[in-house]
Amino acid sequence: READQCTPTSSFSAIAKWNAADVATIQIGEQIISADLWFEFLGYYLSEGCASRGGRNYNTTLCQMPGVVADKIRNCVKQLPWSVYEYRTKTGLLVWQFTRKELYEHLKPLGKAKEKRAPRYVFGASRKQINIFLDAYFDGDGTWGGDTRIIYTSSKGMCDDLLELALKAGHRPQARQKGYNEGFKSDSVLWIITLGKPFRQLRAKSW
Repeated sequence: READQCTPTSSFSAIAKWNAADVATIQIGEQIISADLWFEFLGYYLSEGCASRGGRNYNTTLCQMPGVVADKIRNCVKQLPWSVYEYRTKTGLLVWQFTRKELYEHLKPLGKAKEKRAPRYVFGASRKQINIFLDAYFDGDGTWGGDTRIIYTSSKGMCDDLLELALKAGHRPQARQKGYNEGFKSDSVLWIITLGKPFRQLRAKSW
């Protein structure tokens, strides 16, 4: 039905009917990794990690304060096929660091801070696997607002990616822009995404 044919009692589907099959594995360099495990790691990395190079060092780093989420990250990174070094900073922050070039080269193009994006292959994964990614991203950079999950990002591109992925995963997301508190650069903004409650249909109140 076209928009000009809708009436105040018209209803429409509010979520995507995404029926892609599970992705079995992801190849990073010469390593073949379980896609479920990799999507979880990507969620943690894109919310809490960075990739940097210093001389001959190719560093991939994730950070988190001790607690339930840190335990989840530790369990995840230990299952990856690369050695990882864990240490605690003077402020108590837990840090996990990889030094493998193939991992760095895969993650570096995903950007940093305000330029971060999710890799396109995540968008073709199953609803279950997209939710694995979203759950990990939420653990890294989200909070609860009542019974609604709220995710934060400084990247407009990542905001767009999270909205699309959330729709495919069966949520009804919304996003809004908020300026940082005084003391930050005037052009700095924060994108706030609410996932909302999954539901089947939304009846339009007015057009």
